Order: sequence, then C-alpha cells, then structure tokens
Amino acid sequence: MKPKFTVNPVLIPVFIAAVFTAASYFAWFLRMPTYAETNTELIKSVAAANFKTAEFEVNGVVCLGTSKTFAKWLNELSGILSINTFTSDRFVEIGYDDSKVSADEMIISIEREVSADGEKLKPFSVMRYRASKDSEWVILRTNKKVEVDEL
Repeated sequence: MKPKFTVNPVLIPVFIAAVFTAASYFAWFLRMPTYAETNTELIKSVAAANFKTAEFEVNGVVCLGTSKTFAKWLNELSGILSINTFTSDRFVEIGYDDSKVSADEMIISIEREVSADGEKLKPFSVMRYRASKDSEWVILRTNKKVEVDEL
C-alpha cells in the first residue's frame, strides 16, 4: 500500500534552513529586552518635562541574573521609572525623573564596588552613555587593547 502523502527528503533541510533564517531575521530587527521593569504609578506622577530616557552601554550585563542585579542597584535611587536591559549588545535604557536623579548619579550607582571573599569587585562598568535620546554619546572607556609599541 502506497502512502497518501510523501515528502521529498531534499525539502526537510531547506525548510529547517528557512526557519532558522526567519528566526535570525526577526531576532535582529525585533529586539526584546532581557529584563524589563516599569513603575507605572511613578510615571503617572512625573511631569512630562522631567521624564527622560538615558541610554548606557554597560560591561557586565550579560544574562538575566546580572540584569536583575543591575536593576536592583539602580532602583535604590529615587526617580528611576523604568529599566530595560538588552544583554545581546550590553545596552540599557533607563527612564528617569530628571528632577530627582542625574546620569552621573546613575553611573556612580552602577559602578559601585562590592566585596566578595575578601576581594573588592566592580561587576559593572559604563562604557558610554547619553543622558537623553537627543544628546550626544559620552564615551567613558573603550575596549581597545593598548599595544606595547603605542606606549
């Protein structure tokens, strides 16, 4: 007895490749944050002129756990309204009340030292930031390795 439906064996790898290509395309163009937190009640109470969105590139935000630690440290400041972390490119968006907290205060909170097993560690470091979407990027550090000949 002959089967009613047969699949050409060549179509299976083609179908798998098409699914992976579509998944890569959508993952690249439709970014989803690794961790997102929004305080809607505080956002409603903030004047529109004081609501700003700062953007940071942060070394150390690499997974959900570090994103939650990052958010916990930032939430210790008053005026933090929303936090979105994207671990794929170490990018963080922070909504904040400009009248209560500044970008410099956020950087100090992010780059704090902690003690673990008697050693001081600095889990997060800000590479660059901008205090609002229309401002210029401020570069604090680069990942460039200095060669001995350049010294």
